[in-house]
Amino acid sequence: MSGRSQMTLGTASSVILTLLTLLAAALWPLAAAAVQQPDGTVVPVILSNTGACTSGLNVQACLDDSEVSLGGTAATVGAIANATINQETFDPGCQLTFKVLSKGGSRYAHAFGWYPVRPGNVPPPLSDLNVFLTCADAQTPGTTKTLTLPAGVTKVGFFMASYSATCGALSPTGALLTEPLYTFYTERRFNGLDRAGMPIADVPLSAIRVLTWQSAAEPGSFYFGWEDDGKFTDNNFNDLVTRVGGISCSGGGGSCSTGLPGACAAGSMQCRAGTLTCVPDQTPVPETCNAIDDNCDGTVDEGSAICPPQKVCYRGNCVPSCTQSEFYPCPLTFECDPTGICVESSCKTVTCATGQLCRGGQCRGECEGIVCPYGQACRRGGCVDVCASLPCDTGFTCLVQPPKGADVNPVGVCSNCPCKGCPTGTTCSNNACVPSDCAAVTCSPGTHCQAGNCIDNCAAAKCPVGSTCTKGQCVMDPGMRPDAGMGTAPPGGAGGASAGVDAARSGDAGAGGASGATSPSPKHGCGCRLSDGAGAAPSLLILLALLSTRRRRRHRQAAKELRRSP
Repeated sequence: MSGRSQMTLGTASSVILTLLTLLAAALWPLAAAAVQQPDGTVVPVILSNTGACTSGLNVQACLDDSEVSLGGTAATVGAIANATINQETFDPGCQLTFKVLSKGGSRYAHAFGWYPVRPGNVPPPLSDLNVFLTCADAQTPGTTKTLTLPAGVTKVGFFMASYSATCGALSPTGALLTEPLYTFYTERRFNGLDRAGMPIADVPLSAIRVLTWQSAAEPGSFYFGWEDDGKFTDNNFNDLVTRVGGISCSGGGGSCSTGLPGACAAGSMQCRAGTLTCVPDQTPVPETCNAIDDNCDGTVDEGSAICPPQKVCYRGNCVPSCTQSEFYPCPLTFECDPTGICVESSCKTVTCATGQLCRGGQCRGECEGIVCPYGQACRRGGCVDVCASLPCDTGFTCLVQPPKGADVNPVGVCSNCPCKGCPTGTTCSNNACVPSDCAAVTCSPGTHCQAGNCIDNCAAAKCPVGSTCTKGQCVMDPGMRPDAGMGTAPPGGAGGASAGVDAARSGDAGAGGASGATSPSPKHGCGCRLSDGAGAAPSLLILLALLSTRRRRRHRQAAKELRRSP
């Protein structure tokens, strides 16, 4: 087999391996060891494999019925295989949805609700136990209610209160007013203790009273199966089965690295089958021209169809091809390469390491010296809108998050502040937390609000060589001749404008240095505005370029006249 064939197969194998890895991350993890009571009994006990959910004999039927109703499939969540006791507290979303799945034939009356998690080893006071599914609700499978939590609640646990006959009274806010016969909690350390934290007689402290399962069809939903008797148990965990939507396991949401290529590399810690797992923020999507490996195959911006006709993808932006239009020839000291990009002649044979580009025949950092306009980040030597490639769910808005620490680039984050509220000094406006002095300020395109004033997005920007900042975008420098091989990103594209006339496989990384840095100005090029004050040589090149252009046009016109002569 030839080396080229081996390379092709190797590349294909790499892509297949990547996709299989992503698929494995998306599928439900293998179950941990089965949960056991202190006496070694594996729980839950399925008393009848043919029993319906409401029979109280088969909690698996409750999970199957619910998963199918959510668009999933039966047996995806295993009653024994996926049961967990590790998820005791939860991070609530904007709204919680409670649904009764089974009363199970228990002889007790049950109430179900939530409480705010607080430190200490004493069970929550009655005033913290907020009933949301009353005893009447729990008697009717299928009952569904939606709750908006009070402001400031950041972490919750769930409880079941059992009564021998009539349920106790509730306060106007829904909190318990009288002590139930038994109360059990998702925080297991409270089970078997009274309000003072003392053991309750004949109620084993170590017995498991609640099992939790995470929905596979809707990962933001969890199932809770309860045992309601404090003295003995049949271990079917079907005395009350509820589903709560709009929660995630505590500790989730933090950023992590998946180890996968491209856009699939960034992830967040999410709960999967009761275990925090690094889940990709983005699964593979079709490639677009945005300097990101969208399809996670290890190659950035590949494919000939990602830009409109007569344009090629260059550093995250679609620019006119120098091979397809006579109006975009390359400037002096540049050559048109087969891909349609103008490259410096001195860089034509130079290959730089990953993260570097060629300038004047030498490899430099691909974003060295570039300071992009507000709301844009430097990617592979070009400026790209950080929100253009970050689609947000309905109800969320992409918010530009300023750079932190040594990172000179902002990032886009999807914000939905009506849910969690905003920090002091900020106000929720259009789903995003903005400084209060900017909440009522509307700025024109190309500007943004800062301290109550509209600031030009181009302030302090240093665009890539061959472009200048205009109306918040790095676009073709007006001082360049119109056929300098540049162009802006097409409407609806990846945002950000053309990176300029640099080398495609290398090229200039920036016009001048960032604050505190220096970088030599190019000795050749297209007369772009330079940050180090260089002007005479580029101006001369502009003049020569214009003269050359006019000479070519005159020659073409003369040739046409000759063809028309008899």
